[in-house]
Amino acid sequence: MIGGAAALPGVMLVACGGAQPGSTDAPKAQSAGPVKLVQLSRRAGGTEALTLQQKVMDDYKKVAPNVTVEVVPGTVPQEQLVVRHAGGDPVDFVENDWGVWVDLADGKVIEDLSPLFTRDKVDANAFLGEALTSYTYQNKRYAMPVSMSVDGLWYHDDLFRASGVTLPPQDPNDKTWTLDKFMDTARRLSKPGQQYGFGGSYNCFGTLGVTDGTYFGQRAWDDAKLKAQMDTENFRKGAQFWLDLQWKQQGIWPTASELEQIRQQPNQAAHITGKVAMNVICSIPPKDQMPFKWGMAALPSSGTGKNISGRMYPHALHMSAGSKNKDTIWQLFRWLTKTENASRYPEVAGHSVSPIKGGSDAIQKLRKEQYGVDLSVLLKNAETQIISGQGMLKYAGWKNVNDEIGKRHTDEFKQNKLSVGDWVKLANEAFDRLLAPKK
Repeated sequence: MIGGAAALPGVMLVACGGAQPGSTDAPKAQSAGPVKLVQLSRRAGGTEALTLQQKVMDDYKKVAPNVTVEVVPGTVPQEQLVVRHAGGDPVDFVENDWGVWVDLADGKVIEDLSPLFTRDKVDANAFLGEALTSYTYQNKRYAMPVSMSVDGLWYHDDLFRASGVTLPPQDPNDKTWTLDKFMDTARRLSKPGQQYGFGGSYNCFGTLGVTDGTYFGQRAWDDAKLKAQMDTENFRKGAQFWLDLQWKQQGIWPTASELEQIRQQPNQAAHITGKVAMNVICSIPPKDQMPFKWGMAALPSSGTGKNISGRMYPHALHMSAGSKNKDTIWQLFRWLTKTENASRYPEVAGHSVSPIKGGSDAIQKLRKEQYGVDLSVLLKNAETQIISGQGMLKYAGWKNVNDEIGKRHTDEFKQNKLSVGDWVKLANEAFDRLLAPKK
């Protein structure tokens, strides 16, 4: 089930008196001798991110001197995971930042961690929003969240002040920050041919438009019922709003040719040009690419409940089902999710939020030192945002849906050649038929 921290069969969820994710009362690793763990990484060799990742694992030796972790660089770790498992040479764990993983659970390539969560009385309420439930399948936990990519509304502070426009709010629960208010703000910040109120990115996962409805409080998918929800009133409102903003509100959202004119270099992101006032982003470019004052704010919402606009994606660690060092791996997972260590992995992943409540202090402090910007609004956004794909990405059937209707979304719907009503009916039927087997 997507959403909240509802108790799962076979998994004990305790209140504040229970063990935190990385509590020091966790059982010690069973092996007293030297243990070598192998982690598959998505990060390429020779990169700063890989160096940071290996340093985190090396620092673990301070509390577990008998454990050595080798981080193996790569680009498609899920394929390496399967190949080594099938060949009888399994790795120990891998970081999921790619999506589809239900096939790995069904094939018993990754371990069900539910018994360990139960044994150690891990408190599900210690995790932000849907970070933990994002890796739940058939009432079993298959990963430990360690970092979060979170959507936020980036804004060009200097352009706002020069135009005398009030900065967007920091509180996602500010009910005055509606889509209409957002559009009016973008219009006031636009000077056709010179600067644009909005850069064209309203989430960090635009595939098949599944995030469109979140701005009106509507999910695209009910994972408990395995049922698409795109052909609904509020989802249609979201899809229509963004389509109209692009095609009917001239001068607010730059066309491809207008964007090309304001770029200083090829393929430069809209918000880096210095000519765009607002854009939704989830990763921060190097400081030297934005030599102007900027900030991060809440995403607008016209929904009636909690602000679920945009999306987040928790990176998480899968334990290999073939590993012979499972308890040792689990202790490492617990160490990474102790509040004093929980900012380590977000730094590796280039994020600014830990999925552990109270675990983002160090990474938020580091980002403030690096950029001079308060990013605490991302923590607030993460509390209510839904995972990328809203639970659909974990299914192998996601590729089947995308193969069937992906081009129709980009070439017809996004080009204003297919109506919202026709698109959502088409998408709803495809998701219901192809995404996930109904057991």
